[in-house]
Amino acid sequence: MRQFIFILSLFVVAAYAIPVDFTIPPLTDEQKAAINTAVEKKLAELPQEQQDAAHQLLDKIKKAAEENPDAFKAAVVKAFNNIPESAKQQLMQLKAQ
Repeated sequence: MRQFIFILSLFVVAAYAIPVDFTIPPLTDEQKAAINTAVEKKLAELPQEQQDAAHQLLDKIKKAAEENPDAFKAAVVKAFNNIPESAKQQLMQLKAQ
């Protein structure tokens, strides 16, 4: 469950992060909307309590990205570097789709 919320959080980060030093291009508004729709569909499958917790977490992530983009970017890179290689490959495959 934690991995699921973490992966959803990464999608939200990808949608809202300011891509200054990232190797991926910025997302279009259409891509951001598609990510948000996909996240909401996945969250709808969870019990209400977990949905509420996930929304709170996602709101905190968005707020952190807006308040201090540089520190947020550094935290995302650090977190990404701590993800097991198999999970990184799954994320890259999702990005490629």
